[in-house]
Amino acid sequence: IITFGPNTQTIKNSQIDYDRVANIEKVESEYQGKTTYGIKFTFTGKKGSSRIVWFNINERERDAVYNKGVAFWKNLSKSNTQG
Repeated sequence: IITFGPNTQTIKNSQIDYDRVANIEKVESEYQGKTTYGIKFTFTGKKGSSRIVWFNINERERDAVYNKGVAFWKNLSKSNTQG
């Protein structure tokens, strides 16, 4: 059972706990002849679990959510290391 922390955000019906994120990256795939866009969240821990949030063919929305998410995550990292 995952207990989500205070820095959890919902992105496209997926709960992302930014306190547990180890890496965020843009991903692309081809589906039925079209390029689809996603964001892969890799989580801390030995399992190396991850989740990809897909935005279908909407690259602009993916990029906007990615930029916002990375900024939020990096800000969290800074505040955790300064404490």
